[in-house]
Amino acid sequence: MFDTSSIGIRKKVLWQFKAMEKQGFEIELAYRKEDKLIFINTAEAVLKEYNISGLWYRSSIYKSLKILLSHNVYDVVYIRTPGFVDPAFYKTLNLFKRKGIDVYLEMPTYPIGKEYIMYCKQLFKNRKIKRLIFQIIGGLIHKLLSRKIKKFVSYIVTFMSYKKIWGIDVIEIENGVTIEDIPIVTKSIERTTDADNLVLLGVANVDVWHGYDRVLHGLANYYQSDQRSNMRNIKFYIVGEGREIENLKLLSSKLSLEGNVCFCGMRSGKELDNLFDKADLGISSLGMHRIGVLQGSTLKTKEYCARGIPFVYAYNEKQIPEDFTYALKIPHNEEALNMNTVMNFLERIAELPIEETLRKFAEDNFTWEKQMSIVASKIRERKLDESFNGEL
Repeated sequence: MFDTSSIGIRKKVLWQFKAMEKQGFEIELAYRKEDKLIFINTAEAVLKEYNISGLWYRSSIYKSLKILLSHNVYDVVYIRTPGFVDPAFYKTLNLFKRKGIDVYLEMPTYPIGKEYIMYCKQLFKNRKIKRLIFQIIGGLIHKLLSRKIKKFVSYIVTFMSYKKIWGIDVIEIENGVTIEDIPIVTKSIERTTDADNLVLLGVANVDVWHGYDRVLHGLANYYQSDQRSNMRNIKFYIVGEGREIENLKLLSSKLSLEGNVCFCGMRSGKELDNLFDKADLGISSLGMHRIGVLQGSTLKTKEYCARGIPFVYAYNEKQIPEDFTYALKIPHNEEALNMNTVMNFLERIAELPIEETLRKFAEDNFTWEKQMSIVASKIRERKLDESFNGEL
């Protein structure tokens, strides 16, 4: 069950969904689209849908689920956390508990305090006072209610190394990919024939923790340096939308980088594949420290691996060793990305089997089938314990 309009997150959730079916479960996926709550199977055929129009969609979802659970039986619900815990979501968790349903709550990011504060500051700066007041009230309610959901939630599933969150036991997994859905890159004409071009690629629902401003400042520093004689033509393609896009556009203009930075908007399918084929280096998260996260497991890093593209990142990625040949780890601070460091890194690995090695690494470590098997094992273990307890 999830609630999002993000293409990237939708793709990830569908991958998880289909991986869980391979574990032998009969499953359905519920998601919100506009004013409907839609249930689908793994073939993405609609099984049922409910109207959820109303003042607050989460209250409508609660009412729809109450009707659904009066004549349908489910053993387990897996929920991607919808951000704040509000009274409607709290009531929904309570409903599942009363129906004897085990709840597994996936939490992609924890803690969210710094992210929340940064967003509130941004609203204040942009004079969006009504939304700011709403966020402050929502944050206070979340702080109160989130500490009370442990009586409804069996496990929290997360990509970070915690034993417990809010008093709830944690299942730790990695972000992943479905390898067969991701084509490995083919070297484009630009990459193979024009040594003067260097293409950087960032694909995200862009926010401050992606740290793309560090790349822009790095480009500005490079072009303001005294190495004009052998300067390369560096392009940075930013694919996706998000809250930070407008700020990056303003910064790009301020730094006179219009010819070097391309804001591509949303791309998918063959258009996105073509951009990956052009790329020399993927830009993963360079600003997670801004929201208080120094260790994590980002989805885009896994996709760069699966595509066969080396990448740069600025946090501790759990499954990637510090000396990993095909990734450039930089400090988690506000320094600009040094373009000479980038070029030296790419030159060091230029003759190595980059694409094949990264693809194999992703196959061995980052498949959703492998990650969701961890959750599936815990579900079976818990159900077995419940069976024994019921007999005693």
